[in-house]
Amino acid sequence: MTKQIIIDWHPAYITAAQCNVRGQQVQLSKVSRQSVAADDETVGNAATALKAAVSEIGAGKADVTVVAARELIEVRTLSVPRIDNDELPDIIRFQAQRQLASMSDSWTLDYVMLPEEPGQEMQTALVGAISPDHLRTIEQTCAAANLNVSHVALGPIE
Repeated sequence: MTKQIIIDWHPAYITAAQCNVRGQQVQLSKVSRQSVAADDETVGNAATALKAAVSEIGAGKADVTVVAARELIEVRTLSVPRIDNDELPDIIRFQAQRQLASMSDSWTLDYVMLPEEPGQEMQTALVGAISPDHLRTIEQTCAAANLNVSHVALGPIE
């Protein structure tokens, strides 16, 4: 049995959850939700909230998966030509930079190809991108709480 720490990262609150993982089964063992005060020191407030949440669930130094709130990640579907899979990441990044509002080369991007439909000329990718500022804030805040970000996932889309 292994322990897993999940952080639900939202601008207004941070939730830390500790889970026990045994094979395909996951059992939630402890949860703590802490508010993040809204003022000019969001990073400091997030660090305080995260430290309190981690302390409350009794987690020490650990690798964590952070589930980033939807408003921190820009999500779009993009149409891309049918090309070799080796060239697909470059084409998707190029298209994303043209179609996402403020994306630049420094943004972290991930995508999944959506199922093809008969007669469709182009492929469709679901693309998610996070700004380096948001990602840096998450990583630095977690590091201050002795947590190492191993994965960043997109929170559910309502």
